[in-house]
Amino acid sequence: MKQLMGVVAVIGAIAVSTNALAGETVSLENGLEVAYESQGSGERTVILVHGYSFAKEVWSRTMPHLSDDWRVIAYDIRGFGDSTKPDGGYDYPTMARDLELFMDALDIDKAVLIGHSMGGILIQDFATTHPDRVSGLVLANVHARNRPPLGMNDDFQATIDAWGDAETNREIFTGFTPVFFHPENLQDGDLDELVSMNVKSGTAALKQALETIFTTEAMSPETWERIDMPVLIVASTNDVIPCGTEGWLLNSLPQSDIVYFKRVGHSPMWERPEAFAEAVNGFVATIE
Repeated sequence: MKQLMGVVAVIGAIAVSTNALAGETVSLENGLEVAYESQGSGERTVILVHGYSFAKEVWSRTMPHLSDDWRVIAYDIRGFGDSTKPDGGYDYPTMARDLELFMDALDIDKAVLIGHSMGGILIQDFATTHPDRVSGLVLANVHARNRPPLGMNDDFQATIDAWGDAETNREIFTGFTPVFFHPENLQDGDLDELVSMNVKSGTAALKQALETIFTTEAMSPETWERIDMPVLIVASTNDVIPCGTEGWLLNSLPQSDIVYFKRVGHSPMWERPEAFAEAVNGFVATIE
């Protein structure tokens, strides 16, 4: 493996995609219909995994700046976006199994996985159960799965209980979505676009996935050691994720490097898409 340190400087003259995104669906072996968008057709595959309440469209600003040399795919996790919205299955093992079946359905043997927030937690689980199918990980604004979760409290339970019909959920999203962005990085129309994306989330997914985030027990050290591949950690100075998580990840993953985004909130792939893609392009270029 090539040296990872200083990965942000390893940018070079990488081609940028100008292809229109192809929106498609695929049926999985477990009956789910998964919606996804793709671009490119290179030998290397990069899969983008969105965070809680978001959908594949949250990557729409980053994808055009990723290398033309790759097949890049963004998909909707079960219950979110345009994928099937079952009544259950919002635990990490089930969602990781969905990703495995998704890769099988698209004939993807191995990929670089880029996960944001909940998606970044999910791919940590996937990397421990299917390390042979992961070339590298990008963990953007995530909780470390080898640390205890925040735990349930009255405020978190009230949030879970509040999710309801589409009108109720739209009102909630309109109120709390700006918390996840640095105010300087939300442009005119962004909030409407983000809320329209979020309100496609199924209520069962919103309730159960949030409980999963708050309550799932930490991985054992033995399980965590299976993450034996290059890792890029992405952190933001104005994130809602508790400070110190990125340092914990850096120190517990021997093949990891880190990049910080200044004056950016929880979603750098939306707030600083070109810089986010530049960091990803440089990182993936180091993976043999």
